[in-house]
Order: sequence, then structure tokens, then C-alpha cells
Amino acid sequence: MTLRQRYHLFRAVGSDEAAELYVARDLTDDAPVRVRLFFAEAFPDRTTRLAAVHQLAAALNWHHPGAVPLRELGVAGSRLYVVTERPRGAPLRERLLSGEPMALPLAASVIAQALGVVEAALAAGLSHPGLTPDNLFLNPFGAVEVGDIGQPVPHVPSRGEPPSALYVRALDAIAGQPASVAAQLYSAAALVLWLASGTPPFPGETAERIRRRHRSRLAPSLATLVPTAPPALVAVVARSLRKDPAGRPTSLAALREPLLQVAAEATWPAALPAEPALDPRPAAPAPRRRLRLPFRRAAPR
Repeated sequence: MTLRQRYHLFRAVGSDEAAELYVARDLTDDAPVRVRLFFAEAFPDRTTRLAAVHQLAAALNWHHPGAVPLRELGVAGSRLYVVTERPRGAPLRERLLSGEPMALPLAASVIAQALGVVEAALAAGLSHPGLTPDNLFLNPFGAVEVGDIGQPVPHVPSRGEPPSALYVRALDAIAGQPASVAAQLYSAAALVLWLASGTPPFPGETAERIRRRHRSRLAPSLATLVPTAPPALVAVVARSLRKDPAGRPTSLAALREPLLQVAAEATWPAALPAEPALDPRPAAPAPRRRLRLPFRRAAPR
């Protein structure tokens, strides 16, 4: 299958809350890439779709060593797609779904790195939908890459199993808009608990049940899950998971700094699987970022 006569889609590798995911290759330079083909329901009307296009377009030429680089944005039929460089690690979802707890210093390192990337993106005027198991990629040596830079909170299609993002997303994260700092903190703190315990803090078999537990159930204390956790980190994780966004910290640094203190003790075993390469050939340098949209430039008068 070929997308716009440029990207050969080798195989589907699943889906996240908003898109189908494909391993692909750019036929112009033979580089391995990932394609996210958004469901039509992710941006269901012209207003939300245009907002998503503008926010993603702003991220095309933004670079950060901890962010998955965008390569191209376009429209195929009625569906928006994004092409990114291939992440150097495996989706965090794979580690979380194993149910195996991660040592607190390692979990703190993962989320502190990710918050640093999101903090830099927000400072550059870019949007992000919040950290999720699907947009964090972890390599065998503990380095994290963050995806979805420039993307607003998507509308979640009502199909299949509930997406893993719902387990950590705040109810005050509004679809079609960038996630607020308060919503970002909630997602990050929920991921800390999930990594440290091996279980999502708000479990459920259906999307509605998960939302109900976000609404009515208090998250477990980090001190209960990890008795050796520092009191300062326990307190800020609890504050970040308050139901009322006004009661959460006002900056990502409020959570990131105590995470960094704990992460200083992290020692990474090289035992985390990276995504397998398509083939042993080295990737060619990425071409200039492109924006492919079905809009015609007005003729000069």
C-alpha cells in the first residue's frame, strides 16, 4: 500500500486513540518512517480539523533531541495524516501492558525526561495532548522520545477497546484543544503511578467505566505503592492528581524537579526492547519538512 505515491506502508502496527499506525518507508530517500493516519472522528468537523492542521504545521520545523521529529503533514481523502521519523525506542505502552512494575528511580527518569520535552514545546508556543503510553518511546538505555508534538487533544472514536490514553487523561482535557498545564500534570502523575505499580491508577474495561473512576475515585498514594518514595514526590504526585485542576501545581517544573532528584539514582539495565529496524541499511538524512494540504494558493491579482 502506498500513500500519495511517496510512502510505502509495510504493515499496520496497531492504533492509538486517534489514528492507525503504520511502519513505512519514504520512497524518495529510502528512509524508514512511521505514518499516523487519523480516524475521521478524531477531528470531526472543519473547525477542529483546521485547528489541528495549524498546530501540527507549527511543529513541522521545531526540533528537540527528545521529540520525535515530524516529517510531513497532509490529507489523504478525508483523513489527516502525519509522517514522523521512526522513534529510536519502543512505545511505553508495551512496558506498561506487561504489568511489571518499574523501579521508582527509573520511572521518575522516564517522566522527568518527557516533561522536559513538553515544557520546551509549550515554551515554543506549540501544543501537546498530554503524555500517554502511546506517545512516549523508551530505548534500551533509558532515553525517552516524546511524540504528538503540535497535536491537540483528539476526540476519542467509540470503537474497540478503550485506548490506553484514557487511563491517564484528565477529564478536564478538552478534545480539540491543547492540554492545559493542569491536564499535563495529571497525565504525568498518573503515569508515574502506573509505572511504579504495574497497574493503571484508574482501571476499567470500558471507556465509560474508566471515566467514571477518574471522576469519583481517588488515585492510590505513591507512598502506598512505593513505601520508600520521598515525601516531597509523594505530595506533588497527589496534588497533580486532584480532581479540581485549580488545586494542581501551576507549572510542569513543580513535578519535574522532585522527579529529577529521584531519577539521579536510576541505573538502566540494557534490557528494554527497541523497535526492530526495517532493514540494516542506514537511513538517509531527512528532507526538508513538507506540508501537503488540499488548499490552492490564491492567484495573484
